[in-house]
Amino acid sequence: VRELRNAIERAVTFRAGGASGADADPSAAWSDEPAPPPAMLDVDVSLPFRESKARVVAEFERRYATKLLDAHGGNLSAVARSAGLDRMSVYKLLDRLRLRGRWKG
Repeated sequence: VRELRNAIERAVTFRAGGASGADADPSAAWSDEPAPPPAMLDVDVSLPFRESKARVVAEFERRYATKLLDAHGGNLSAVARSAGLDRMSVYKLLDRLRLRGRWKG
C-alpha cells in the first residue's frame, strides 16, 4: 500500500505541475498507463496541501479498489495478486475504505 501511495503521490505531483523545466517527465509518473480522468486531478486549493493531497489519494484508492473488486468478482485473493499486494494489505485497505462488506470475499 505504501508503494502504491508513493507512486500516486509522484504522479499527482507531476500532473499538477509540481515538477517543471526540462527535468520534468510527466509520462514517467504513469508509464504506459492512460491519463487519469480529469476529476481525479481536481484539487481544492482552499485546503492545506496535505489535506487536499490526502483527498486525491483517497479518491484514487477508492476507485482503484472498486474497479479491481468488480473485475475479479470480489475475489480478494485475485484482487491482491492483480494489485501486487498481499491479502492482508488488501483487507486493511478495504476496511479503511469501508468497501469490504460490499463484495463477498
